[in-house]
This record gives sequence, structure tokens and C-alpha cells, in this order.
Amino acid sequence: MSFSDAVASFNSEVDAAVSRARRAAAEAREQSGRFRESAPASGEATDPALRAEAVRFRTGQGLPVGDEPVETPPVPQSSDEDEDFSQEQIMHRF
Repeated sequence: MSFSDAVASFNSEVDAAVSRARRAAAEAREQSGRFRESAPASGEATDPALRAEAVRFRTGQGLPVGDEPVETPPVPQSSDEDEDFSQEQIMHRF
């Protein structure tokens, strides 16, 4: 194999890897978008049947079950253009 053949082969492999990465990123964005659309809006009450199932699961696992849902601060919505990984945003997401 000559040097030019090796370079061409390498470039072909890199192009294929970049294509796979772009396809995976697009699929992940699509899946995330579907999940966000199906998730209840912030402040929306949880379905009583789902809450009862959660209580059964937590009780079965020996986990504490509170009477009232725990209030968590709202998570700021991020966009694909927002790549700010400041400490404040990271702390609010988790």
C-alpha cells in the first residue's frame, strides 16, 4: 500500500466516522425532543396512578416516601446553541 493509498483510506475512515457521529447526534436530538414533548410541563401534577406505583416501588425498595412531592427549582431550558457550561447551570440541572 502506498502512502497516497494510506492517506486516502484514512480520509475515508474519518469521513465515515464523522458521518456516523452526525447521524447519532441528529438521532439523539430527535429522541430528546420527543421526550421533552411528552414530559409533563413544570408544575403539572403527576398522574395519581403513576404516583401510587412510585410509592409501591419506593416502599418495596426500602426507600423513604414523603407525603408531599419535593419541590425542586425549575431547570432552565437549554438549546443546541447554548453551550454555556457555567457552574450555575450545571448545579441547577442536577
